[in-house]
Amino acid sequence: MLKPFAHAFAYQSDNLPATPVSAASSIGVAVTGGNSANGTPVQWGGGALGFEGQLLTVQVAAGAVTNTDTRSLFDVLIDPAGGTSWAATPLVSGIVAGHGGAWPVMRQLVLPVRIPAGANLGAQARSLTTGRTHRFIYSVYGGYKGPGTWRCGSRVVSTGVDEANYSGTAHTAGNSGAWAGSWTNIGSTTPTNLFCHNLVHTGPNSASWTALGYYGQIGAGSNPLTLGDVDAAHLHSATAATENTTWHVATPVFADVPEGTQLQVRGKCSSTAVETYWAIYSVAG
Repeated sequence: MLKPFAHAFAYQSDNLPATPVSAASSIGVAVTGGNSANGTPVQWGGGALGFEGQLLTVQVAAGAVTNTDTRSLFDVLIDPAGGTSWAATPLVSGIVAGHGGAWPVMRQLVLPVRIPAGANLGAQARSLTTGRTHRFIYSVYGGYKGPGTWRCGSRVVSTGVDEANYSGTAHTAGNSGAWAGSWTNIGSTTPTNLFCHNLVHTGPNSASWTALGYYGQIGAGSNPLTLGDVDAAHLHSATAATENTTWHVATPVFADVPEGTQLQVRGKCSSTAVETYWAIYSVAG
C-alpha cells in the first residue's frame, strides 16, 4: 500500500539574532516608517536564500507609544537577484502594523508563497505622523518533501487596506460575545482566485482606546469561510486603554475563494464594541 509523504520542509531560514534576546527592541530587524511617506528599505537580515522558499511567515512587533495614534503600513520587498534593487511590485503590500504593543508579536501573516532561490527580502514602512520603529521577524521554509503536493502561490493580495488613512476597513463588532448582526464587505471583489487568508485587526483609529477583547471571522456570502464550526474565531485581539499593550493572535484560513468573490468580516466583542478596523491578506496563484 502506497502512503503519502508526511508534511515536511527540508530547509528553513530566519532573521532571529544568534543569541536569544529578552526585549522586543532587539529581535528581528528595525524598520522605521517615514512621516506619511515610505522610509528607507531595510534588508531582512537573512541574506540571499539558498533554496526556493515555499512558505513565508512575517511577524511585526513593537512601535507603540502610550496614548498615541501610531498607525503604520509595511510592504515586504523582494529582489529576485539577491541584491537591494527591490521589485516595483512588493511581495506583500500595505500590512497594517500600527497600534502594536512592545511584546508579544502583534501581527503575524502565514503565506504559502513561492520565493526564488537566491532572492533577498526587505521591508519598508510609512507612518501616519511621526515615523514609528517596528521590529520585523521573518521565517522562510523550502524543500517541501512531497513535490507537487504543497500548494504555494506567486503573490499576496491585500484586501480592505485604506492606504490614505494607514488603516483597514471599518467594522463594529457585536456586543458581549455576540457576533455582529451583519457582515461588512472588505475591499472590492477578489481580482483572482485566492486560497489562504490572514485577518488583521488594528483597533480604533484613535489615541484613546477602551480595554476590550475581540474575535474576528473572514467570510463570503454572509457565511464564515471555515465549514463545520460556524462559531470558529480566525482572530483574537485585545486592546488596552493606553494603546501600549495590544495583543493580536490570528490563524490562517485555508479556503478556495474564486475570482469575483466579495470577502467579508464580522466580529464579536467582550463588552460594548466600538468601531475598529480590519484587513485581509490572501495568497493568489
